[in-house]
Amino acid sequence: MIGKHWIFRIAVILICHHSISLQAQRRIPPAWWIDKHNWDGVTPWYHYMTISTGRLGPNALPVPYVKDGRVHENIEYEFGIQGYFNPHETTLNMYNELYVPIGKNIAVGSYIVPLELFQTDTVLRDLRKSMDHDGRGVSGGDFYLSTYIQILDDQPRLPDVLLSINTKTASGTDLDGARFTETPGYFFDLSFSKTLHGKGKLSAWRPYGMMGFYSWQTFHRTLYQNDALTYGVGSTWLFPNFSLDVNTGGMRGYFDQGDRPIVSRLTLIARKSKPVRYKILYEKGWKDFDFNSIRFSVLLSFSSPMLMTPEEWKKRKL
Repeated sequence: MIGKHWIFRIAVILICHHSISLQAQRRIPPAWWIDKHNWDGVTPWYHYMTISTGRLGPNALPVPYVKDGRVHENIEYEFGIQGYFNPHETTLNMYNELYVPIGKNIAVGSYIVPLELFQTDTVLRDLRKSMDHDGRGVSGGDFYLSTYIQILDDQPRLPDVLLSINTKTASGTDLDGARFTETPGYFFDLSFSKTLHGKGKLSAWRPYGMMGFYSWQTFHRTLYQNDALTYGVGSTWLFPNFSLDVNTGGMRGYFDQGDRPIVSRLTLIARKSKPVRYKILYEKGWKDFDFNSIRFSVLLSFSSPMLMTPEEWKKRKL
């Protein structure tokens, strides 16, 4: 009976979400929006919007994180508070991510921006075709699901190779405020890396690169999806008590309408051998992503039971 109740609740949530999305799409634009964008009274208002990274809120279609070619061995949960800033917008949001290795060469993960608070000026509001007159509000983000598969690992002359398969759901809200797309998408990529020995206080360093493909649904009148190449390069430096990671990644979309963003990221993580660690992420957007961003996170890290030997299990029980 419990299982049936949960199925019923999930079905109600999905139906309600779909109903709310349909109601939003059927909404009649306000008079000021009609005058500003010369609405013809026939075309659905959301067809006037451009579904791309540079024409929506900063969490709508972010540049995928550049992977480092490895399946990591620990279960990790991240909870963070993040801010995006530019002269026209301030956005504050929560961030949640879960990563679970289910074998030596495979892992699954999920992440979401469950809540964001935002304030934009009228310049950015009108560029995005937003119907939030005061440019401020609260919205909820998309849920992402990921699978990571190790193709090559610890080969003497070959790099480590990781395949990442990712699905973007349409769970986000506030399409009329140009915050999230309310459309699905998917992306996959291959990343390559090699761990090199360090010297002195540098334990090791790891250069890596990534190439992939991203496709998402749009509201274009004739082209119903946008396709983009994804790419990135970076390096991780491992020290006894912390790690430093620097990378730059981007997308190159087909439309060339805000869909070719480039983002540089710098991440500092405390590496002390405790289940609780701390992380600081700084992002600098370039083309089609004019934001500076910073995130403060707490990381909970645990050994995966599926990767533990019988001897390790005995030690944990003791």
